[in-house]
Amino acid sequence: MRGLITLAISLALALFATTALAYQDNCKGSTMYPKKSACSLGIHTINVTATYRDQDEWSPDDCMIKYRTDGAGDWEISGQTIKDVALQLLNDCDGRGSYGTGNCPTCHLTMNFRWTHRFFRARW
Repeated sequence: MRGLITLAISLALALFATTALAYQDNCKGSTMYPKKSACSLGIHTINVTATYRDQDEWSPDDCMIKYRTDGAGDWEISGQTIKDVALQLLNDCDGRGSYGTGNCPTCHLTMNFRWTHRFFRARW
């Protein structure tokens, strides 16, 4: 009986630690939204068979898509995971936000509006 209680406590602590350390997904970003077509183009350029690292970026036009570890080191991630998370961000957050990638506590993919020369020329 004592072994079962110890096991249950260990599992509960492990679950709590994993939950507490997980990246907090959000749909926060710029006050401006990127064009969904630009984000879709960026997602299309992600090579699902490649391996990516901190600061890799796919940013066509006014949509920035970037993988970050926030100082946790050079955590590798598959292109398929990047693409899956990017599609989820585009669908859930209209191209503005950050979602954890699950490979380290601070690893995440950010999608957001970015200023471009084309943006200024089109509006001014």
